[in-house]
Amino acid sequence: MKKTALVAGLLIFGAAAAQAEGDFTISTGPGSGVYTQAVANMQEVCPDAEIIEVKSSGAPENLENCLLGKVTACFVNADQMWGAKNIEGRDAEVENIKTILPFYDNAIHMISRNPAIVNFSDLNGKVIGISGGAAVTLRVMLAKSERSSAPVRPTKVVNFDREKDPQKAMLDAWNAGKVDAIVGIGYAPIPWVEKINLQDAHLVAYDRWNDVKDLSIQNGGFYRMKTIGYKNLEGNASTLTVRTILASARNWPANAPETKQIQKLFACMTKDSTRQTLKSGAGRNFHPFWITYSPMTDPAWPWYGNLKPAGKK
Repeated sequence: MKKTALVAGLLIFGAAAAQAEGDFTISTGPGSGVYTQAVANMQEVCPDAEIIEVKSSGAPENLENCLLGKVTACFVNADQMWGAKNIEGRDAEVENIKTILPFYDNAIHMISRNPAIVNFSDLNGKVIGISGGAAVTLRVMLAKSERSSAPVRPTKVVNFDREKDPQKAMLDAWNAGKVDAIVGIGYAPIPWVEKINLQDAHLVAYDRWNDVKDLSIQNGGFYRMKTIGYKNLEGNASTLTVRTILASARNWPANAPETKQIQKLFACMTKDSTRQTLKSGAGRNFHPFWITYSPMTDPAWPWYGNLKPAGKK
């Protein structure tokens, strides 16, 4: 399958149109982020899969691209589907979204300059700035806190995703004192977090594990705790992580062309030789997250029906 000029047009930011028949398109994210790098790496090690990248603003738009059938597959966080189903009531829509490959755990990053904001609980009554997939995870965190005796209720949550450069807009608002804390999500370390150069900036810890432990990996869910730290920020902090997966837009029949494409990619990405190539090149030719890549682990969201590794749900 050749990449024509028409297909190349799909690479323009935000230009994902209807899915063209025969194209194996994957919705990624902005700039040269982790999702974009992941696709570039997969294209290199699995060229026969012939995957095509479709740029987006990030994980929330990726899920919409899948739900609307604009792409074959998308990078999403597992809690996005849970939130769409259990908070937004979109059961029928997300039911068709299935796991092709589990990738890595994204860490929620909460950062403040206010010395009184040390933990997530301290965000009660505060103004929070968010962008990208953090919007979904924060929404779940806040919703789950409502079941506790001390709900966390911010005065306002400002989503900067409509801005041309969401991360810059969020950081500018924070620097100007318009928000008390900012929240992002990504594979640590996140490049834009490493560039923060403010003496009083510090990580905010997540102190409400009991609120979400029913959604933990140990309980068949997708959350776990992890300690993160940055040389340019004060201290370390325990925070929430969520599994990132490559998901299909639909669960196509066994003989569908899309299923054949997905199976080809899955077969390549689960080969021992492919995994070894990615892991040995992690941090050099390939993104560092490949060092933790374990494609047969439980993704915390149902597998694509015509893949379903033995023993997996």
